[in-house]
Amino acid sequence: MVTLDAETRRALLNKDVRERLQAAGFDVVGAPPQAFAEFIRKQIERMRADFVANASHELRTPLAALSGFLETIQGAAKADPKAQEKFLGLMKSQAERMRRLIDDLLSLSRIELRAHQRPEKPVDLIPIVRQVVDGLQTLARDRDVAIEVTAPAQPLMVLGDRDELIRLFENLIENALKYGASGK
Repeated sequence: MVTLDAETRRALLNKDVRERLQAAGFDVVGAPPQAFAEFIRKQIERMRADFVANASHELRTPLAALSGFLETIQGAAKADPKAQEKFLGLMKSQAERMRRLIDDLLSLSRIELRAHQRPEKPVDLIPIVRQVVDGLQTLARDRDVAIEVTAPAQPLMVLGDRDELIRLFENLIENALKYGASGK
């Protein structure tokens, strides 16, 4: 027998949640807890399938761009070093985008498998931020933005996973560059 915890019972009493469950085809009033658990399991499966489809699309887009750039370099730009340089830069950008997407998928996978544990090793944030800023300088220049890191001379230590912190700062700084105002 499946029992519902107090938080789930409270959520079912919430009118908005009840209405959303009913709109999705679930009989909130008459269904036994086992039916609720099965309904939730099917919703999670549907969400997972949607996620995989979206992730596949997000990876396919830069891959298609890379293929197009390669065809151009092998064809029309074969004898044009300036065009080749331009397309190689674009290819690098698309490859970096794919790497970030794959890193995000792997992070989600680790979290889902509960392999993620609270970090126990201290990490200095300053070199991490400097590394990320260095890696995003091309994007900053393209957006006519100057990035400056003002940091204390001594280390800024936190408990954390270095790779996850790199992804965090990449995401934050890249979004600031893409969606923030241009300027120095």
